[in-house]
Amino acid sequence: MLNFTQITFKSLALHRVGNKLREEGVLLADDLYNISDETLRNVLLDYFLSPFKNADEFFKFSHDAKLELNEVYNYCQQIFTDASSLFAQSVNISKHLYNNLH
Repeated sequence: MLNFTQITFKSLALHRVGNKLREEGVLLADDLYNISDETLRNVLLDYFLSPFKNADEFFKFSHDAKLELNEVYNYCQQIFTDASSLFAQSVNISKHLYNNLH
């Protein structure tokens, strides 16, 4: 079982990634939303983490040739290397998903 006791939300980037085949586009937030309300923080934690609490299946980044070639992996690595890049990397992930989901 995973341990979520050290997890917290300080800010959130909220974008809408539409269906490219329907030309729905990507709606990007202007900036991060800072989460200062503890009740909201707990609700969000429960919402985002509940699918993983009893999960028998885990997911991981992969790439046919080399993991470092997986773009989303690199975007996430950058966030963990430099937390101040969260917003910029969330924009990169949103655009990547829009352009690559079929």
